Amino acid sequence: KEVQAIVAKLIPANSPTDAITVTSFTGLDGAPEASGPSLVERGIEFGIRWAGPITLGLFTLWALWMFNSSLKKLPTAPPIAPPDTAKAAAKGAADGSDDDDEEEEGRPLTKRDQLQGLVRENPEMAAAVISKWLAPTK
Repeated sequence: KEVQAIVAKLIPANSPTDAITVTSFTGLDGAPEASGPSLVERGIEFGIRWAGPITLGLFTLWALWMFNSSLKKLPTAPPIAPPDTAKAAAKGAADGSDDDDEEEEGRPLTKRDQLQGLVRENPEMAAAVISKWLAPTK
């Protein structure tokens, strides 16, 4: 009866009363859910919107990587001694102290320091080696 009353409002006013016959009724629990775009549609929209910026970013990373690999590796410069250390070394040289064989302030000796120690220990041998290097080849 309730369904007939609702449908009667939707049809023209001069329709006969027996024009509406309800035999069965299936009720819906709540309103139908509105379905949004599917996962595929969202993926396509994402691709259309972000394909350009993502491609540009990947190209930039590739270009930077190629640029970095094309540069020659530069040797690392030896660390520059702070002014306090340089003054202390000059003062030690003026005092005549010879502490080159030991580690200074916990620093290990460099190759340069080791070579300098060898030259100080035996200057004649160092001069002979250098003269062999500078002698003209026969």
